[in-house]
Amino acid sequence: MEKQQLDSLIAEGLSQGNIAGRLKCSQSNVRHWLKKHGLQTERVARKETPRVCKVCGEQDQLKFYRSTGHICRACFNKDCLRRQQESKMLAVDYLGGKCQNTNCPVPGGYKRYPGALEFHHTNPKNKDPKIRFRCLRQAICHREEHARIRGLL
Repeated sequence: MEKQQLDSLIAEGLSQGNIAGRLKCSQSNVRHWLKKHGLQTERVARKETPRVCKVCGEQDQLKFYRSTGHICRACFNKDCLRRQQESKMLAVDYLGGKCQNTNCPVPGGYKRYPGALEFHHTNPKNKDPKIRFRCLRQAICHREEHARIRGLL
């Protein structure tokens, strides 16, 4: 393949696959000749542009997930955790913010630390998240409830 021919197709913004279709050859053949002539399609050139994390400024390309764009793994994971915690707090507040087990060992229901509260599935077969969780239980109460259901207590 001629370098000029490939240059004109790259200038049109075609990918390796589209160039292969135009020239009626395989994509690997196009890739071979692009490499031999020292050329790159726009998409390949864009991929090689180094990413910089918008949050912390990280530049090590190995510390990025493929699909997160310009946010490094550490910042992406911190953001996911923050969103999960916010979501749980909304659900805990919606359900009253305390253990709803009438046999809870803490008078008035445990409410000190929201991380120790768990959602009890009143109907595990129901997949609608708004209906599925009707009870909030302290971790110990939740385990005892499931033990009772299984006939272990």
